[in-house]
Amino acid sequence: MKYSKVGAVSCVLAVLVLSGWKIFQNLSSRNADSIPSLRSNVKSSLTLPPEAAIAPGVVTTNKKQNATALKNHPALVEFEGWAKGYLGQKNQDVSSGERLALNRRNVMLHLIKTDPETALAQTVPARWRKDLPEAITQHFEERVDGRGSFDVMVATDFEKNVKRTLRDVRIGGTSYSAFVYGRRTRQMTQSSIPLHGIAIDGKLAMLIRFVCWNPKKSQPRKKRKKSAAFRRSLQSIAINR
Repeated sequence: MKYSKVGAVSCVLAVLVLSGWKIFQNLSSRNADSIPSLRSNVKSSLTLPPEAAIAPGVVTTNKKQNATALKNHPALVEFEGWAKGYLGQKNQDVSSGERLALNRRNVMLHLIKTDPETALAQTVPARWRKDLPEAITQHFEERVDGRGSFDVMVATDFEKNVKRTLRDVRIGGTSYSAFVYGRRTRQMTQSSIPLHGIAIDGKLAMLIRFVCWNPKKSQPRKKRKKSAAFRRSLQSIAINR
């Protein structure tokens, strides 16, 4: 009698376990069916920030900001006019162009330290670097493109109750005082990261996103052609199989 009761209890437990397992499978299949729709909804609701929509290597600023920079700093406009005239095969005096290039350099150094975003937008075109005389291009800003360390330090003047944030960049053996904008202002110390921008006299205006100044580096690598010896080795392996 005792054994018959134990057997009945065992049967009831087995039925409950099987029922629970079937219910679990049904719920799992329903959840699995709903996952793709959830993913599609999430994907459709995501929007890229404006910075991510900009092609790498292109420095942009709004037209109003650019017009304001040119209005406030006529040296930029004066040199631009001289450079376009020189490249347009007009009879332009190189000595006067060098004087204008020096004036532009002083303005660019001021912008790097006070408004790095505008300074980056005023970077000289690649054609100017290539086609203008060396007496002119030697006064252009340096393009910085490499991997290095970004250090952030906070200095506090307790007497005046003033805090100042200092940023340094080190690429290889070269150090720069960095000036940033946008989300870079919230970036903490990091090592071995891509660093890009323009620099004058050790003052660096940092780009807010990844960029490659060298167009050759941004091109996809060409597939290497397999040598004849390599092809013969593959043929011999196929024959011996």
